[in-house]
Amino acid sequence: MLIALVTYKAYGQEMMIHIPFDENAGTMTYDATPNGNDGTFVGDPTWIEGKIGSALSFDGLFDYDSIPGSASISYSLDDHFTIATWFKLNEANPLNLYMGRVAAKAHAEFEDDSWSWQLKFGKLDADYYMGWQFNSDGQKIWADVEQYLNVDEWYHVAATYDGYDVRCYLNGVETESIPMPGGLHDADHLPLLFGADGWHIISPEKCLFAGCIDDFKMYSEALTTEQLEDMYYNTGGVQVSEIATNPDISIHPNPVNTILTVGIENEWRGMVTYTLFDDSGRLISTEASEKVIDKLETNLDMTELNEGIYIIDISCNGTHINKKVNKL
Repeated sequence: MLIALVTYKAYGQEMMIHIPFDENAGTMTYDATPNGNDGTFVGDPTWIEGKIGSALSFDGLFDYDSIPGSASISYSLDDHFTIATWFKLNEANPLNLYMGRVAAKAHAEFEDDSWSWQLKFGKLDADYYMGWQFNSDGQKIWADVEQYLNVDEWYHVAATYDGYDVRCYLNGVETESIPMPGGLHDADHLPLLFGADGWHIISPEKCLFAGCIDDFKMYSEALTTEQLEDMYYNTGGVQVSEIATNPDISIHPNPVNTILTVGIENEWRGMVTYTLFDDSGRLISTEASEKVIDKLETNLDMTELNEGIYIIDISCNGTHINKKVNKL
């Protein structure tokens, strides 16, 4: 089992809110930033083991977490932004769309100014994919993940806006880009909801969420693809170390087509284990070599693997160093 090593990373940008969901007890969630945007349970959400520490689980029976609206979590019309979170589903999509309301900044009681954005299923002219819906000058702008999602599997989803386009990301990969020239409509009074979309007060039997949420973040700038990829890998249970700058360990070639050579030149002595995972954290293979001298080189055959991103975990005597590998 890999242990998540969590680092507070703002990527040089202001983090407006960060809800880690790591309380694992009680009926409140707490903002890790100085802004103090804490949440209160409505109904009976439950604590579970999360993607990172603990997480919050909803059964879709009118249970959610609510953070009061404030200026510190509101965007102005021309603001750039990033919104990101981990989530997983308890029910398959699109069989029950109304149980797919993961998060929102909305509330139906504000009739003329009732919503800013929602993360949910239900783009009616598509395939009911999970996606982001934004209120842009009264228009509904959708950007979705472009695929069906598995039940009981953690996903990292994000949205960015750079002043021109809104982009959706799934597990660090951009899935759709849509122009949003009108910017994002927002308002200080709108609450931030987890497990509801703001219309649950009108239709309490729906507009909720049957699933789990973890590690929610909002930034005041559009993060890059590289930063979102880093967020996915570095907060997802697989800690990626930039060992390319570590003179003791080398990995080449990277990208790789056939044989990956791992070179270790340090004080390690004993059995070195090389464990390969795909980008969802699924175990692919494990190999081992004994290091008895200062320098060890091991060749790993990746010829038969599909193209994509992999993580190699290099460990010896309880010390782990991980690296992202691009298979061509």
